[in-house]
Amino acid sequence: MSSKTQIFTTILYFISISILILFIFLYQEEYGYSKENFIFISFMIIPISMGLGYTLVTYIMDRKDKLDKSLLHLIKEIIHEINIPISTINANISMIKKSDKDNQKTITRANRIELSTLRLQRLYQELVYGIKKEITTIPKSHFNLEEILKQRADMMMDLQRNKIILKDIKPLKIYADKIGFEKIIDNILHNSMKYSMIKSDIIISLNGTSLSIKDFGIGIDETKMIQIFERYFQEDINSNGKGIGLALVKNYCDSENITIDIKSQKGKGTNIILDIKSIIFDKTNF
Repeated sequence: MSSKTQIFTTILYFISISILILFIFLYQEEYGYSKENFIFISFMIIPISMGLGYTLVTYIMDRKDKLDKSLLHLIKEIIHEINIPISTINANISMIKKSDKDNQKTITRANRIELSTLRLQRLYQELVYGIKKEITTIPKSHFNLEEILKQRADMMMDLQRNKIILKDIKPLKIYADKIGFEKIIDNILHNSMKYSMIKSDIIISLNGTSLSIKDFGIGIDETKMIQIFERYFQEDINSNGKGIGLALVKNYCDSENITIDIKSQKGKGTNIILDIKSIIFDKTNF
């Protein structure tokens, strides 16, 4: 809501309340104060106040709704325009691969470009998701836990860093905010990679309803564990990044009633455990 709208509604509300107060004063001045007069004037004022409040709230929410719809429309147009060059790039990459399929250097370069376009596409999807989440409620959907974890692990391993091992992962059906779930897995894996040696493994495992992501990196000092979910916390202040990953993970987990537990030892690594019981669609086996 613009500052002009805020000023206008504030002035209108002030004038309306002032008129009501004046009306109460004049009524008591004319008829005097008594229990009967107080009850009568209250029954007169309450409906008027409710009507006034409803009118102002409706006006404000209507303007907000129009602004939200305009913003979503603009986002869709921008995303559509962005998808056009991305689609063109991908189409040309496919043509290059077919026309020069015997040239390994060309194929390698084409694969790198293709991977970069996929990341760019993903970044814009997350941008739209973040904006929509601020404006409206993100709908939940059904998805396969095993498939999502494999996709996120493969994407991270395309960065040519740590090997990510999936252990005892079941094809569970999950019902939750899918993009949000993907984002928290990405954030946890990214943190694990950032604070681990390149050759060390990261293990994703499932024990009952406990989803564990374990690394063998630098770990977190026990004295700093209490700060870990603060928005700008970073264990290593010299590392790149804003230190907001785990804060976003915590916010998502709270919204989906997922319990998060972190076990860490300095110099030995970190294990982040998510109890995903609340988002498992079929709980008959648990």
